[in-house]
Amino acid sequence: MQRIETRTALITIGCVVSGMAMAAAAMLIYQALHPYNKIPGGWSTIHGSVDEWTSWNGKIRGHTSTGESLLVSTKEYRDVTVSAYASTTNREASLAVRMEDADNGYMAIFGPSATPAALEHGLFLIRRIGGQDQTLGIYRGRFLDGVGASAKLTFKAKGPWLEVFLNNKSVIRVKDKTFSSGFIGLRMYGTEEYPCDAAFSNLTF
Repeated sequence: MQRIETRTALITIGCVVSGMAMAAAAMLIYQALHPYNKIPGGWSTIHGSVDEWTSWNGKIRGHTSTGESLLVSTKEYRDVTVSAYASTTNREASLAVRMEDADNGYMAIFGPSATPAALEHGLFLIRRIGGQDQTLGIYRGRFLDGVGASAKLTFKAKGPWLEVFLNNKSVIRVKDKTFSSGFIGLRMYGTEEYPCDAAFSNLTF
């Protein structure tokens, strides 16, 4: 299992001769202890722009109003479990596994009921073939209504079985042999009318 984290650096400030220098030194220390990177190392976008993603203090954040954005690993996986605390204030915060490219793979779309995009509330297991999305499973139970705008989301792929967990509770499980390996990743989707702000923390795989 791997965990994406930011690295902490230690900066030693030598001689401070004025209030302005002290302020500048404090800012350098803060930036070193709270690093800010565009995207996690070893990951890249296969849909959308890298400018839509940031990594700060161990949390990955995304914002888009121009459609879908997919941030994925550069390494491919077969059997894998991806987990993160996913949250959104307005639309969705989703996971992906076995993505061969932007047009082919599986996604677990998390659209909590506490968000404004009313037509997209629910947890959806999606298979994308040639850019066309097909729904393999849907969960809209009472358990989803109780999680608010954030939850621990887990997406497991083992052999032909795909399983989605919400706060460690299995809510969707289907069998599909279309894709056997591919990239893992994070997904968001937003428009000008309903932009998407997503955040992922404690990402493990």
